[in-house]
Amino acid sequence: MNRRICRWLAGMAAASAAALTLTAATFGPGAAGTTAREPHLIRIESFVYDPSALTIRAGDTVTWTNLDIVPHTVTAVDGSWDSGEIGPGESWSLIATESIVRDYFCVYHPGMRARLDREHDG
Repeated sequence: MNRRICRWLAGMAAASAAALTLTAATFGPGAAGTTAREPHLIRIESFVYDPSALTIRAGDTVTWTNLDIVPHTVTAVDGSWDSGEIGPGESWSLIATESIVRDYFCVYHPGMRARLDREHDG
């Protein structure tokens, strides 16, 4: 197996373990009553969030795993939520709410940008 695939698999295993052991950060009004729905994994690798656009619903858990050799952040463009520094090999999670700011970037590398698209219930 090539190294890139091995790194990706190792990252996914780490993200799965992290999602089970980390307490997810919750943001936005009414978050306490939000029911968990679906987990999503986003890789941070080669200075890119992958996927760069993700459709989520309120209650979904999103976990970012840093597969780069430098730290990154996951920060809402308006600053309403922020992962803080995510070191190499580390993960960070949040539970999405209806009011979550969708566009985010890395404070250390402002060219790294992505978004969470909300799918509304109905």
